[in-house]
Parts: sequence; structure tokens; C-alpha cells
Amino acid sequence: MPQSTELIRIATPQDSLETRLKRTDLMPAEDHLRPRRHSLWETVPLFVGTSLLTVVFLGMFAPSFFVVMALFTVVFAAFWTARRRQVWAVDANMQAIKLLNAGHVQEAGEKFEELARTEQRTWGHAVFVFNRGVAHMLEGRLQRAFSIFNAVYYSRAFRWGAHRGYEPLLLIEMGSCAALMGWTKEANDYLTKSKKLLPHDEFPRLVILEALLAARRGNFREVVTKIRDNWTLAEDVVRPPTLRSLRVLMAFSMERLGMTQTADFELLVEAARPEPGFGPNEYDYLGVEWPEMRDFLVRYSLTSRTVSPSTS
Repeated sequence: MPQSTELIRIATPQDSLETRLKRTDLMPAEDHLRPRRHSLWETVPLFVGTSLLTVVFLGMFAPSFFVVMALFTVVFAAFWTARRRQVWAVDANMQAIKLLNAGHVQEAGEKFEELARTEQRTWGHAVFVFNRGVAHMLEGRLQRAFSIFNAVYYSRAFRWGAHRGYEPLLLIEMGSCAALMGWTKEANDYLTKSKKLLPHDEFPRLVILEALLAARRGNFREVVTKIRDNWTLAEDVVRPPTLRSLRVLMAFSMERLGMTQTADFELLVEAARPEPGFGPNEYDYLGVEWPEMRDFLVRYSLTSRTVSPSTS
């Protein structure tokens, strides 16, 4: 897959910003999935400018008290409108996240898509786009997901302000995509970068990327140890679909180590069985570009179909 390999290489965090800026062709074609920087002015309805000019004009003919009151009223109304829309968008995003965590990936993805399309001028737009990428990844559209993550990284939206804490999470998802597609060197680059940015008490968030990377390198004993040592802490910071995937990764690694006759292996496979709300193919994304994982899922009835190659 030369195009995919180049996409990962160009988007490696060690590359300069100038290099990434030159490769906008490796991002989604849709404008609403390519976050851009915003100014405070863009969060205020456009009618504010016209209204202020009107107030200034009226000030030429009215007492200053009324001018001040009119100005205050217009500005307050504008910010109140923008604030209400922002609150609505954040609430809609949280509802979609709940759907995602409950296994309704397609429905959640559609809601993230709609938010990304309609809320391009809100401060949360990059978050909505990022979440759309997560949904695509869980659907098995790995290259599509990575291109969206790359667009968010390119926008630098997570490097400051209210969303600054999202940057290491973005890098973890980018690394997970790279690992799932078999590019271990690039996945390790993202792991290294995310470790530098993530607070130490949130290191359990790294367990999915570390486990994927170790498994892709054939270090299955490391996978088992890593997940066992971090499971309790990961339960507090990792979303439910990821926790369920960790069980599958651990069971897969135990099988590769010849540990299928142990009670732990049987419990892991049983715990990974589809739950109400989760579809029968929730783990398919793990095996889209990973034949051994795909065979494992079929062998233990953790999928109801043969997984097709990923599509961009």
C-alpha cells in the first residue's frame, strides 16, 4: 500500500509543520472534516458587526446613555446566542459519545458527522471531527480515520486553549491506526510523542497503543503483562469499546503463547462475547489489516463475518 505508507510517513510527528502543510492532499476532501484555526470574532454571529455600526450611527443623534445601553444589549445578545449554540453542540457531542461507548458506532458516527458539518465555526469543531475519526476507526475504515486524525493534527487545534489536553489522545489514536495497519515504526513515533505530552497519572491511556504495538511486533508476552498491570487503572480512563478490545488483544496474545488451556484465557474469550447494544462485529476493525487477528476472531466466534480489507 504505497499511498498509505506515504501518508503515515508524511504525517509523522517528527516531520516539520511545513512538510505537513504541503500534504493537504492526504487529508479528507470534505471541508467540514478539515478543522482550521478560529478567531474569537468567528464565534460571534455576523450580525454583530452590522449592529455595532448601526449603534455608532445612532449615537450621532441620540444621548450617550441610550447608545451605551443599545451597545450593551446587542453585544450581550450576540454572545448569549453564540454561547447557547456552543452548549447545545457540546451536549450533542456528549450524547454521541454515549452512543459510541454503548456500541452504536454507526449512529454515533453519523451524529459526529452532522456536528462537524454544521458547527464549523464553533470552538468544539476539531473535537467533533476527531470523534468522527474515532468512529471511522471502530468501523474498520482505518485509512479514512487516519486521514481525519491527520487533518486535526494539521490544524494544531489541540495545541492550546481548552482542547490542549486532546493532543496526546489524538496521537494515541493515530498510533493505534498505524499499528493496526502494520506500520510499527510510525506507531512507535506516535507513542513516543504522546508519552511526552500525557500527564504521568494518565499513562494508562497508552495501554491500547502499547499493546497493539507489542502484538504487531510479535512480543505477545509483553502484551499480556502490559494489559494485566494496567487493567485496573485503565478502567477509569479508557472508553468501554477499547477495554473490550484489550480483552481480545490479551486473549489473542495468550493463544500465540500457547496458553489456551488456562482458565484466564477462557474467561477472557467469554467476557469478550457480544453484549446487548454491541454488534456481532465490533472487533472487526482489529483484523481489517491483520490476517492473524482476523483468523483469531473467526476461530473463537468473535465476529460473524470475514473482514474485508480497509477502505479509505
